[in-house]
Amino acid sequence: LVGLGHDKVVYVTFNKNAAEDATRRFYADISPPTAIECMTTHSLAFKCWKKHANCDLRTGLMTKEEDIENTIEKKLGGDIENFLAPMKRNPKNSTSFLTSTYKQVVFFIRKQFIGSFVQH
Repeated sequence: LVGLGHDKVVYVTFNKNAAEDATRRFYADISPPTAIECMTTHSLAFKCWKKHANCDLRTGLMTKEEDIENTIEKKLGGDIENFLAPMKRNPKNSTSFLTSTYKQVVFFIRKQFIGSFVQH
């Protein structure tokens, strides 16, 4: 993607070791190395949430997980849609699959939010 002219690429992995390994490999092969950012799915969720840190979310007032998920969809829905855009362009992906994937992303953002902010 960098070779096609994209100035910023995010490479998402499922664990920190894989992200660190990908960073080493990309930095060795691509110049400038800052064009690719490697992170875990949890790091991506945190980064998206942090981008909207000035929103009206008050975790002390929320007692239901669905309230948090509704706020995530309200505040980050556009970011999630952009993140999933390549999947939507694939005609093999059904509407139910895309809906399920969207809900999974919201779930993991909520999980990261609760684990990082509410429980600590």
